Amino acid sequence: MLYLDSADRTQLEPLLRTGVFAGVTTNPLILQRAGLAAADLPSLHTWLGERGAGTFFAQATGASADELRASSRAIAGLGDDVVVKLPATSAGLTVARELVDSGCRVLVTAVYHPTQILTAAAVGAQWIAPTSDEQPKAAATG
Repeated sequence: MLYLDSADRTQLEPLLRTGVFAGVTTNPLILQRAGLAAADLPSLHTWLGERGAGTFFAQATGASADELRASSRAIAGLGDDVVVKLPATSAGLTVARELVDSGCRVLVTAVYHPTQILTAAAVGAQWIAPTSDEQPKAAATG
């Protein structure tokens, strides 16, 4: 499956019309580049759904488990087509386990080392987004 890594509606619209892409993945930097913020996620989600984006990946923000948990709940509440992205940190993995246990789909992002892949799998994450110091993020389906 292919996912578009953007929040720029001008770029997304013609690509979504092709029917080639399974959905869209975002993160805070992608949102910022498109002139958006976390508060814009609900309207972006609606817009994408109206254009046939099947899955919407949105990243929770916060440094602590409590902050990530609150952000994750807001994202997960957008709909069943949403996947919550969480960082491969202790706090992120803690919240990922909780979300998976409650039936939410999760992507663990900012994975720099193979051991982080194992911990993401151990908490039940369905997707992992590996990151290197030299390459942009790429989502791997699982």
